[in-house]
Amino acid sequence: MGTLKPDISWWEGGRCTFVGDVKYKRLYSQQVAPNADLYQLLAYAIAADVPGGLLIYARGEREETTATVRHTGKRLEVRALDLSGTPEDILAQVNGLAARVAQMRAGTPALRPPLPAR
Repeated sequence: MGTLKPDISWWEGGRCTFVGDVKYKRLYSQQVAPNADLYQLLAYAIAADVPGGLLIYARGEREETTATVRHTGKRLEVRALDLSGTPEDILAQVNGLAARVAQMRAGTPALRPPLPAR
């Protein structure tokens, strides 16, 4: 995948099957995600030749979202991890994210309908 280094990647037999990036900033309710973050994830997905990727924020005020990038078909999912809960709550969220990573790696689409293309 060249010199691009996503925070999270899943490799099988020398081939990348998943990319993700973690952001240590708040995701506000009025935004899907900052454009720069989406562009970065898109670059990872294109370089790795995977169907999409996952952005994980340290905290968020909005629901999980998916954006499909026009002309590429790449699906960029955005999730937030609320770190203000109990350790058990945080672990449950991490387990949910891990399950989604495994689904994305296997090519399973998101359960929610995607947002309109930007």
